[in-house]
Amino acid sequence: MSALTRSLPGLLPLASLLLVARPAAGDIAPSEAFVAPVPVQMDMSNAAPDDDTVELVALTATLDLYPTAARTISSALLTGPRGARRLGFPASTAFLRLGALAELEVRVDGREVDPERVDELGPRARDVWWSWPVELAGSAPLRVEVATTQAASRPERDDHALHLYGYLQVDRAAPWQGGLRDLRFILRLHGIPRELVTTPIPPTREDAGELEWVIADAASGAVAVGARVELPLASLPGRSVTRASYLPDDAPDHLVIHDYVARFALACEAPTTSELEALVDQLHGVAARSPDPVAQAWASAALAELAAWCRDDEAPFEIDEAPPPVDAATERCLEWVGGDPAGLADGPRLLADPPACWDDGRQLGVLMRDAASRPLRRRLALAAAALASLVAAGVVVWVRRRRRVRR
Repeated sequence: MSALTRSLPGLLPLASLLLVARPAAGDIAPSEAFVAPVPVQMDMSNAAPDDDTVELVALTATLDLYPTAARTISSALLTGPRGARRLGFPASTAFLRLGALAELEVRVDGREVDPERVDELGPRARDVWWSWPVELAGSAPLRVEVATTQAASRPERDDHALHLYGYLQVDRAAPWQGGLRDLRFILRLHGIPRELVTTPIPPTREDAGELEWVIADAASGAVAVGARVELPLASLPGRSVTRASYLPDDAPDHLVIHDYVARFALACEAPTTSELEALVDQLHGVAARSPDPVAQAWASAALAELAAWCRDDEAPFEIDEAPPPVDAATERCLEWVGGDPAGLADGPRLLADPPACWDDGRQLGVLMRDAASRPLRRRLALAAAALASLVAAGVVVWVRRRRRVRR
C-alpha cells in the first residue's frame, strides 16, 4: 500500500464509494452505508467524447460487513479503444454521508498505483473523487482492482437499533458503453445474524452468513444489489469487551480500536466510572504503543474528544477558542485524558457528542472527573496500605525485642 493511502484517514473524513453523481428514482442513499467500490470512467473536464468510451465487461466485488466497519475488494475487467484514460470513483458526494475511508489500494493489471484526490470535478463542484490514469491496449482487457477499509463515522441509529447498509451499485451516471456483461457480488456478514438482514433483491445464493448475487447482461444503469440491516444495540458486545469476536485475526489495529470506541458510543446507557477509566487506558495504550499509525491517530483523536467531557459546561467550545477556566478536578481530568486536539479531523469522530439517550453532559462531567481521580485514589490507598504494613512490621519487631529484653 502506498505512502499516500497509508496516511489516508486525515484526508477523507466523509468517504463515499458509491457511483452516484445525481439522485434518481430508486437510488439507495442512506446516511451511513458501506458500498463496494467500482471504478468508473471519468474525464477531468467531465466531457468525454461519445466515441472515447470504455466498456465494463465483468465485475466481481466482495464486501465483508461488520457492525461498525466494512472491508471491500472489487475487480473490474475493462475494454476500449487504445489510448490513455482516467478511472476513479467518488470519495464523497452532495447526497451521501459515509464512513471514514481508512485504507485504499488500487492495482491496474497487478501494478499498484497511487490514486489522486480530485476536488470540484466539472459542474458537480461538491463531488470529490479518487482518480488514476490507465492505458488501454485496444485488444487485451484491463483489470482494475480496488481494496478498501471503511469505518462508520456516524452510524445511523435510534435508541434501540443500529442501521447498516451494504451495497454494490453501478449507477446510470457511469458512462459505460453497453451493458455490464457479468456481475458477481458477495456480501459476508460478521457479527450480524441473517434474520436481521433485508435484501430488496433476493440473492442468487446464500450460505452460512454469505450472500451472493450473480447477474448476467446487466444494464449498468440499473444495478443495485445488497442488504439493509437493523441490528439491536443490545446484541453488540459490551463495553468490557475490547476486541469483538467477529473481527478476524488479521484485522488492523485501527479497525479494532474503532470498533471498541464505536460500541462504547452506541450503548444506550451512560458509562460507569470504571468503564470510562478502561476506555481511557485502552486509548492511551494504542496511541502510545500500536505499530499502526492510523490506530495511533484515531486513538489520540478520541482522547481529545473525551477531554471535552471532563468539563462541567453545558455549552461546548470550539477547539480554536480559549477554553473557560477550570477547577482542580477538571484540570486533573484533562491532564489524565490528554489526546491531541490537532488530530480531531483524522478520526471518525465517534465521541464528539454523547448519544442523546445518555445522561446529560453535566452528569458525564461528574463521571469523567470521578474516573480521573480513581488512579490517584488507588495510589493513595496502596501507599496507605504499604505504610500500614510498615507500621505493623515495626510494631512486631518492637514487641519481639521487648520480649527478649525481659528474658
